[in-house]
Amino acid sequence: MKIKVDGLYFRYDSKPVLRDVSLELRHGDILGIVGPNGSGKSTLIKCLDRILRPQAGSILIDGEEINRMDRDELAKKLGYVPQGENSKFPITVFDAILMGRRPYLNWRPSAHDLEKVSDVICQLGLEEIAMREIGAISGGQRQKVLIARALAQEAEVILYDEPTSNLDLRHQLEVLNMIKEQAENGITAVVAIHDLNLAARYCDKFVMLNKGVIYAAGGLEVLHPENIEPVYKVKVSAINNSGNMVIVPEYPI
Repeated sequence: MKIKVDGLYFRYDSKPVLRDVSLELRHGDILGIVGPNGSGKSTLIKCLDRILRPQAGSILIDGEEINRMDRDELAKKLGYVPQGENSKFPITVFDAILMGRRPYLNWRPSAHDLEKVSDVICQLGLEEIAMREIGAISGGQRQKVLIARALAQEAEVILYDEPTSNLDLRHQLEVLNMIKEQAENGITAVVAIHDLNLAARYCDKFVMLNKGVIYAAGGLEVLHPENIEPVYKVKVSAINNSGNMVIVPEYPI
């Protein structure tokens, strides 16, 4: 599946948030969307999922404009994992993941729907908490449940909006390893992410946003100090640590 974004423009009231954003995403990519706070990362993710409607530009999936797609049709192609979600209702982990089957449901879940949810629960190691209520599990476990819900959707592309926000180091690595494993199984990922070192380790393509425009796009070279310093206003060094690039912040500029 191919996603093409062309000339995307989005504003809140009279304030532009995204301007002339164009990119292409192909099967198997892990695309990291990076940039400082307020650069438009989350807005771009939400435009891709049609949560927000841009005022200009187009988003095409295999040549078809997403605004012309039925919501269930789009949901079979794109999954969305928000930064966090606190359910106000007493719902179990199993039922929360079952919600990912909504595009396929009629009046009640089929045996295949239930089997798919069970498979995803086993795949992500959530068996022990499957019957617990969402409100009774940790933040890291809730993030896994949100990812599991998207996987149960059987979408070809999953959009992640800051999937490691508010997680400790262990859970950050677990979530990103999970995203990488899914990409190796053919599920394309778009990840809005703050941590440049985690982005460098797990993503293979990058778009760096600055004030709503694409400042740089490409491979790991995007995370070069010559891009980071003017965008983040921080002096940085990039060092090689056992084959991994590590970005070391030094001082504000």
